[in-house]
This record gives sequence, structure tokens and C-alpha cells, in this order.
Amino acid sequence: MNSTNHKDFIKLGICAIVVVVLWLLTGTQPAPEQGWRIFSVFIAVIISFILRTFPMGTMVIFGLVTLMVTNTITIQEALLGYGNSTVWLVVAAFIIA
Repeated sequence: MNSTNHKDFIKLGICAIVVVVLWLLTGTQPAPEQGWRIFSVFIAVIISFILRTFPMGTMVIFGLVTLMVTNTITIQEALLGYGNSTVWLVVAAFIIA
């Protein structure tokens, strides 16, 4: 493993630590449990964008899979936004830019 891969996995580890810490704070906040868990994964994905751990699409998929594997959301809920034409308009704008 070269140093670039090693740094990427350290960055991924940082994101995982953020998820675990925030996830464990679920019962301590006056927010619904499901909402807090989605928030914790969302924050970790945003941090991964900042750290440039892996490409954005990969990290979004990791976040969605994490939420589905933990039964926080269903697969239907996870894929619901991809059927919206506005989402694809924003994606197209990013691709063109």
C-alpha cells in the first residue's frame, strides 16, 4: 500500500470516528433518534468532501449504504430523491461546470 492510499484510509477513519461519536450521542439530544442518526452520517459525508477522502459519489453511496445497513432508512427512502428531476438538474449543472 503506498502512502496515498494510507492517507485516504486515515481520512476515512476520521469520518468513521465522527459517525460513531455522533451516533452514540443519539439519546442525549432532544431530536428524534432516526433524525439524529441521519444527521451523524450526513456530517461525516460532508467532512469526507472537505478531506477529499474518496470521490463525492462514492462517499454518498457509503453514507446511504450505512443508513440502510443499520435499518435507519429503507432502500425506498434512500433512493427516493434520485427520482426527482431537480436532483438530476443539479447533477447535470455540476457535470457541466
